[in-house]
This record gives sequence, C-alpha cells and structure tokens, in this order.
Amino acid sequence: MDVQAFEHLVNPLGLVPMVIEDDNFAPYQRGQVAGFPPEEAARLFERQSAVPVGENGAPVIPAWAPQDVGLNQSAVSNVEIPDNWRDLHHLQQIRIAKDLLGLTQGDRVPMDVAQQAIEAELNRRGAANGNQV
Repeated sequence: MDVQAFEHLVNPLGLVPMVIEDDNFAPYQRGQVAGFPPEEAARLFERQSAVPVGENGAPVIPAWAPQDVGLNQSAVSNVEIPDNWRDLHHLQQIRIAKDLLGLTQGDRVPMDVAQQAIEAELNRRGAANGNQV
C-alpha cells in the first residue's frame, strides 16, 4: 500500500481519521472513528480493519486503493452501471454505489462518495479492458 496516499488524508494532528470495520480490533468497536499515523492507517486499510473517513465522517473512497481491498470483485463486476448514470436520480446513484461497496440499505452514503465510488469502478473496468476512462 502506498503510505504517501494516506499522508494526504492527515488531519491537523497528523493523524488519518479511520472508521473501524473489524469486530475484533480492541480497544476499538466497529463503527468508532479513531486517528492513526499514515503508516498504521495504510496497514489497517490493507487488513480491512478500518477505512479512512472525510471531515463529515463518511468513508472516503480512495481511487488509489487496490480495487480488491474490501470488495468482492466478482460481485462488483456484476453491478450494472448505466451509461447515463450521472442523469439518474441521486437515490439511484447511491443505490449503485452501495452495491459496489457491499453496503446494506440502511448504510448512509453521501452523494459525493457515491459518485466517487462509481467513477472509481468505471476507471477500474476501463483499465481492466485496456481502455482509458
């Protein structure tokens, strides 16, 4: 994992805010937000124990992240993304992003995060097919 990418996410304290995704990561609890130095943040992200979050507390969808981290790639590849996805109602865009991210109906995804997730997946698909998106 590229630690430099996490260095761009540090807060004024020099820590990367991360939401804990692992049920067995004492002393933290799933859903709790904690700050970690960039190297530790990268390691936790690789282990799928935590995900970086933005200022609003929503998970950051890093376009630089390996596409297999935290995602079932075969399930993601089956998610249909229409060519006119930007013209869809915002709730339809969020539903596509939730499917891509493996989230449930009750999970909250801000619109900007949803669009980032869709764009990242389209870029991944384009790269996998040898296309530039």
